[in-house]
Amino acid sequence: MLQRTALPLVRKLLLGYGRRMDKEKMLLRSRRSALRVAAQAARHSLAYRTLLQENGISIASLDTGVDLERLPVLTKDNTFARFSLAEMARPVPAHALADVLTSSGR
Repeated sequence: MLQRTALPLVRKLLLGYGRRMDKEKMLLRSRRSALRVAAQAARHSLAYRTLLQENGISIASLDTGVDLERLPVLTKDNTFARFSLAEMARPVPAHALADVLTSSGR
């Protein structure tokens, strides 16, 4: 953990790095990261695989570069109201979790 006094410096360094980065490279890097996370979610989450299948997206297409706009938008209704925690999450024992966040406004 960083000390509170170090946080402003770290923030300044990160923002400076972002400002210097080429916008096209930044977008490409973000796209690759998003597809990597989606592929990881598809491998570990029955719920996400189901949502992908319902949207006509194969897991293999996540590795080859599907359009991000085609990925399903996750909402409370199509995730938490529909699937159990076991269907959404990796098989991790409950004691290994620090917290389960179900809302950004929590």
